[in-house]
Amino acid sequence: MPPSSPDPGDLSRLAHEMSNSLAYVTTNLNLLAEELDCDGRLSAIVADALEGAERLADEVRELRRLGWATDDTSVQAAVPRPAAAPSRILVVDDEPAILVAVERVLRRHEVVTVDSAAAAWERLSAEPFDVVLCDLVMPEENGIELFQRVTAEKPELASRFVFMTAGGFTSRTRAFLAETRNPVLHKPFDAKTLRWVVAQHIHSAAAAEPGP
Repeated sequence: MPPSSPDPGDLSRLAHEMSNSLAYVTTNLNLLAEELDCDGRLSAIVADALEGAERLADEVRELRRLGWATDDTSVQAAVPRPAAAPSRILVVDDEPAILVAVERVLRRHEVVTVDSAAAAWERLSAEPFDVVLCDLVMPEENGIELFQRVTAEKPELASRFVFMTAGGFTSRTRAFLAETRNPVLHKPFDAKTLRWVVAQHIHSAAAAEPGP
């Protein structure tokens, strides 16, 4: 009896879990590489680890493609704009390791982290934020539901959302990703891409604001 084909939903869920873990590893490896001030053996080890992480990322993207039956559309790197003044950024993710890693990468900004959509809504209702980095797949209320609530009750904040995803493995998530006009960061992403996307989003929001 020939082996059965893997279930696409199982492949997508596996890709999602692997992406979250890999995002944490890759982000911190990039930070370590930035902070090393020597070209010795430690730098070589970090470079080798980053190469291995990228190979694993290719495998995760293939898993996602098989589960989603579409090409991965990760954010492409580009030349960043000059650094702007620090901004207030809200990071919403149920993975503590991701919150720590993103906060480290964006440490030149004022970063607030929360681990649920409910906590994010409380902060958004009471405080101003320039950017909201929001994971899509979370328990209880997910990122899509949070965004819909913001769109309905605080529509001026909707354009400030940047979504993070380790792979949309439900039809609802796939449909949302296909339709949204907000930026999407596919995990794992590196530190430079994260900083670039945030800088571009801040610049776009500032350009869209009416003049005095």
